[in-house]
Amino acid sequence: MGPKRGVDLQDQLVGEGRQLRGAVEIRGELRPSRRLRDLRLEVERLRRRPHLGGVQSPGAERVERQLLEGETTWRTHGVGALSPERVVGAGVDGHESSLIVVGHVPGDIRPPVNAYDFGGRVALVTGGASGIGAATVDLLRSSGARVAVLDLNPEGLHEDVLGIQGDVTRSADADRAVARVESEFGRLDVLVCSAGVGGESRRTVDVDDGEWRRVFAINCDGTFFCNRAALRAMISRGYGRIVNVSSIAGKEGNPQAAAYSASKAAVIGMTKSIGKDVADTGVLVNCIAPAVIDTPILGQLTEEHIGYMVDRIPLKRVGKPDEVARLIAYLASEDLSFATGACFDVSGGRAVY
Repeated sequence: MGPKRGVDLQDQLVGEGRQLRGAVEIRGELRPSRRLRDLRLEVERLRRRPHLGGVQSPGAERVERQLLEGETTWRTHGVGALSPERVVGAGVDGHESSLIVVGHVPGDIRPPVNAYDFGGRVALVTGGASGIGAATVDLLRSSGARVAVLDLNPEGLHEDVLGIQGDVTRSADADRAVARVESEFGRLDVLVCSAGVGGESRRTVDVDDGEWRRVFAINCDGTFFCNRAALRAMISRGYGRIVNVSSIAGKEGNPQAAAYSASKAAVIGMTKSIGKDVADTGVLVNCIAPAVIDTPILGQLTEEHIGYMVDRIPLKRVGKPDEVARLIAYLASEDLSFATGACFDVSGGRAVY
């Protein structure tokens, strides 16, 4: 076969029967084309890579794998293998996820750090001035969300965060916080209820009425008031994500913590009920059950109480707020689509059911 100009090398080498044709003389390289027709052809070729049985040279599989892996390094929203692309009227439209890759440098063999894209979303975090709430605020804000915090003392917040002073045990404060978020940001997409109290470490016979009611008012009533207020805003728009912070104590119960354990069990039951109640509205409601996490709440507990909890964690350590925040971010993201009324453990292996 004589030399030709302007031919496609693959089409000349591989025929309809996927058999090798005759040799060709390569005069030069084709210049990249941006025409829609050529883009469609390129996508089609990705779908029908030739199988040259019996003629593949040693190491070719490794080279092809390296080439495919290399192709993902320039994809802003690519994680793992190449995702399919579909041809639309104006060009090639890639399927994108809210999970994006940050900090990845071509040629760097370390796994990329994942973050969620909350651009255009608005979040309200209760108890967001410290502990798990503060770690969640930092992660949501750095991922593009506009964030408001409802806290008794909303101090030390980033300048981009809207601080709202209020008490979650008062339903009027919860309603006012949601109204202010809608007024200043125009919408509310995400609610994270992390305001909570550990309560005093007491044997059951020593827990007085005031302590019982105080713990329930913050952990249980406060979560309900904020959920109810947020739902009124979210349902009307047909979208929302609510994440309630419960505790592994709500599943298993901790000694010297009857009020805390019972209030956190109530949060789990409440979440399951609300999730089912609004399942057809576009709002997904879930909760998490952390084991002992390194937050200021530990200062309310005795060494004996803390020791009991850590001893039951197979990983033999307390968790970190940012570890919990990453689970919350997933549950608050658009990537979550088929889970509601569920409880997700982050317990270092302690959870048994």
